[in-house]
Amino acid sequence: METRSSAKRGNWRYIYGNDKNGSNEIDRISELPDALIHHILTLLSTKTVAQTSLLSKRWRSLWYTFPDLDFDFTNSHHFSPSQHFTQSSIYSRQAYYDGLTDPISQVFNLRDKITTATNNTSSNSADIRTLRVRTTNSISLSRLNDLIRRAVRHNVQQLELDVITDENIMFPRSVIQCESLRILSLKSRRAAFRLPPDLSVMKTGFPSLVSFSLSNVVLIDNDHRMLLDLFSHSSFPLLTKLSIHRCLGLKHLRIGCRALEEFELKFCDCLRSLEICCPKLVTLRVRTCFEEFYRDDDDDEIASWVKIDAPKLRSLVWEENAVTDSSSLVNLRNLEEVSIGTLIGFGDDENVSVAKMKSFSDFFAGLAYVRCLKFGGESNCLQILSEHIYLGERLNPFEDLQTLELHVDMKKDNLSGLACLFRSSPMLHTLILKHIISKIERKRKWKIDQQSASESEDFWVSQAETLKLFFHNLKIVTIHGVFKSGKEVSLPKVLLRHGKALEEMTLCINTKHPFYNTNIHRRQNSFRSQVMGWPRASSSANITIRCLNN
Repeated sequence: METRSSAKRGNWRYIYGNDKNGSNEIDRISELPDALIHHILTLLSTKTVAQTSLLSKRWRSLWYTFPDLDFDFTNSHHFSPSQHFTQSSIYSRQAYYDGLTDPISQVFNLRDKITTATNNTSSNSADIRTLRVRTTNSISLSRLNDLIRRAVRHNVQQLELDVITDENIMFPRSVIQCESLRILSLKSRRAAFRLPPDLSVMKTGFPSLVSFSLSNVVLIDNDHRMLLDLFSHSSFPLLTKLSIHRCLGLKHLRIGCRALEEFELKFCDCLRSLEICCPKLVTLRVRTCFEEFYRDDDDDEIASWVKIDAPKLRSLVWEENAVTDSSSLVNLRNLEEVSIGTLIGFGDDENVSVAKMKSFSDFFAGLAYVRCLKFGGESNCLQILSEHIYLGERLNPFEDLQTLELHVDMKKDNLSGLACLFRSSPMLHTLILKHIISKIERKRKWKIDQQSASESEDFWVSQAETLKLFFHNLKIVTIHGVFKSGKEVSLPKVLLRHGKALEEMTLCINTKHPFYNTNIHRRQNSFRSQVMGWPRASSSANITIRCLNN
């Protein structure tokens, strides 16, 4: 009968094998194909992979041909110019990573020797699939350019650089015509990448690129037409993902890549015009772009505009952007989710131009087919709709809107804007409201403001006739708040009283508010009793009260 310990020994022999004398000398793992071992090694850090070269000649060969290299120097000084290193033999048992000043050059030197020793420049054994480099110390331009050229020479497929330099970096031309490159990410933390003055050299490149990320880039915009045509189908025929962050000098941008599916644009506050025409675009994120006012050399204001034509767009994020002088959003019939943040240019003391007001209206008209609309915690759209009656009256209906999520201060000044959104959402199924509590409100002790509650309830009663469609279709309501004052409870009371199709209402109480510091259970029970006494238009409406500690 085989014991458990003998079974374990059998499994051990199965992995390592036995020779004729019964000793464990056959290494089953080393007999696996190189590709499979390389795949397993991707789960380890590059430094650990390098240390496996000490095991045997077989493992040295695996390290020399390992295709995925990730060098993270964020906590080291490998690029300090005061240090030097000595090249070792290709057959040395030293692990080429630990303690070396420039392990990247060491790795490339090894691969160059392999190519030279085999006399086969077409061999792909020394090719690099992925190269990532992150530094927190300054790297010289010559070393950076050498790194890029050698990576391209070894047919790199994914190149990601996050580096610090003391001077601007001219965009590496060696990558433009690299047929093997599929993913390119360039980020500079101190200086910036600089595109070539003649952008025509980039228009015939990037034949295989599918993902392109640029961060901290300086554009030389001498020829607006060239810059406008840069991100075109002819330049990037296979590009599906594009990310542009912090581009100094970017004033006009046109995106016309036919294969593009995801685009993110952030921190380009010099932007004056944005045109996107991408038939396959699915996700679009634009944050902190467009200047509030543009002036030419004669101090005359220059119009700004945005045009988006993306028939397959499903997700749109538009946050912290200045309102342009004109907006055109067309063919957005597949919009699933839109998130709107603060719109700059509609302050309390500003004289808003007619063009910007029309642009605001046209922008939301382009979102008519959205199914889920979210206004974030910093969004000022309710305030804009409340202060500018013209905009509220011209707000186009969202006929397909199913879910509306709002972060809102339920003060009196915002109620008319909230009513505008409700009127424009006749088929709304789910409403999610999250009360914003101001710092002043947090410090105040609990006071029942009967006059405020009465004014709020009277307002919603006056709007009941114009909100008939909204009340007749609304089924799910979730409201987050403290529910200590009349202005917070007036809306759920009105929704219960007029919501004939209402099926479920969930009231989430923020018990971390100072109001609940004392007598928490008594106040919670008092609120429950109050809610259960509210009249309901729907006999099937279920009310749930939850206490949240956030």
